[in-house]
Amino acid sequence: MMLVSRSNINGGFSVELIHRDSPKSPLYKNKDSPSRNILKQPFRYPIKAITPNTPQADINANKGHYLMKVSIGTPPFDIYGIADTGSDLIWAQCISCDDEMGLVGLGAGPLSLVSQIGPLFGGRKFSHCLLPFNTDPSITTKLSFGSDSEVSGDGTPPRIIPQDFYDRLVEVRNQVPMTPYEDDRLKPQLCYQTNTNLDGPILTVHFDGGATAELTPTQTFIPPLDGVFCFAMTNTSNDGGVYGNFAQSDFLIGLDLERMVVSFKPTDCTKQ
Repeated sequence: MMLVSRSNINGGFSVELIHRDSPKSPLYKNKDSPSRNILKQPFRYPIKAITPNTPQADINANKGHYLMKVSIGTPPFDIYGIADTGSDLIWAQCISCDDEMGLVGLGAGPLSLVSQIGPLFGGRKFSHCLLPFNTDPSITTKLSFGSDSEVSGDGTPPRIIPQDFYDRLVEVRNQVPMTPYEDDRLKPQLCYQTNTNLDGPILTVHFDGGATAELTPTQTFIPPLDGVFCFAMTNTSNDGGVYGNFAQSDFLIGLDLERMVVSFKPTDCTKQ
């Protein structure tokens, strides 16, 4: 397998991360706006059994993921796979399937891509910087591998959040300076209607060890309909949560699988 890289240096290399709604994506449908795509795609992410050492979430190509372009075989041919930090697998379909992609696992297991190439590029390390939902989908970002992908900063990077945290969000619903919006298609999400700019709260996420991440409304709300914004979060009865793509946008996030450390810093990802 060969990655279609943007750069190739001794300390590592970078590849494009292509949003599923980008014109570069094989899933691109120009008749649909990103907002309409969000409405078609349920917010629920079923969680598998979670243990402290093996956090995982089910993967589904229709929920706004990012794709990587890779080349396989001799002679090589191009395929697209979902970049998935929760999986150790690398696979592709033998034949084409509509609206289905392969998978490029970036997990900590020995079969993942980052584990297999890590010894060649300074260790099992990679970083990414995801774009906010309101960014032109034709703009791509990058996924960097190797020692040069390290992020200066400390922390641990919600999309699916524990029930008690979600209940606290519900309690302060009427304190959000926007008009609550009800629509059976959007239940059970917390949604609001506004004809002006998105005016939601800044949420601060606290992690063990003292690290915090401040999330602006563009990182915690999504627009399923014109003039309607919903919290990009849902609840779960499990103790663990999933820190999803929307919450990670505009953060440069580095994952060091050797030391099991996640680092992050606020970044304008359109300039990465």
